[in-house]
Formats: sequence, structure tokens, C-alpha cells
Amino acid sequence: AKVLTSVAERSQIRFRIGARTDSWQQLETAYTIEVEGLDWLAIGNNVTNLARLGLIELREFEWPHNEKFTARERAICAPYEEMLRGVRSVPKDLAALLPSDAKVEVTRTGIYRTEFGIAFWNVAMN
Repeated sequence: AKVLTSVAERSQIRFRIGARTDSWQQLETAYTIEVEGLDWLAIGNNVTNLARLGLIELREFEWPHNEKFTARERAICAPYEEMLRGVRSVPKDLAALLPSDAKVEVTRTGIYRTEFGIAFWNVAMN
């Protein structure tokens, strides 16, 4: 209910953070959804279940834009960018695990309520 409430208040974003070289390697999945007591794994499980139930939909090529979400994305990516900078200074045999030309890349997916989700919200949550 708390995750659905977050999406009902404002559409959200799922970030998939990865390292891009000649291929893409996913490092983490994060969300703009914030629910006290739930980590991103639990939030992800909730998002999956809400989508399976048809209450929300995940849109691969559409996501909400605002400064708060942009700042959140930068904060999530910062440790990975720092990690990649560090990889460039380690011995070659360790650097082979993640080449020095790797770049942090993010794919975004919008999280929106469906018509069914809106109707459910109006009956169950109001």
C-alpha cells in the first residue's frame, strides 16, 4: 500500500545503473520511491507485484522529469562513477575485470498507475 501510495502521489522512476564498455553490465537497480523501512530490493518486489496485478505499469521509454529525480539519479550514480575512476588506477590484472574505458550508464523506466490502479486507489485507499 505504501509503494502504491508513492506512485499515486507522483509517477516514479526505476533506475538501472550499469557499466558500459562494448557490452552493458548491470550493477544495481534503484528507485525514486522512498518508503521508510523498505530497501530497494523490497521496493522492487512491491513494484513487480503491483505491475503483475495491473495496478501500475512500467514504461521503458517514458518517465517523469523533475529536478528532485535528476538529483536522485546523480546521487545514485556518484559512487559507481567514483568506483570506475578508481579502477583506472589499479593494477592491470584487476582492471581487466572492468576495463578503463567503462562508463556509468543509466536506463530509466517510468512507473505509472493504470486506469485499474486509479479505480482501485479511489475505492480502497480513499
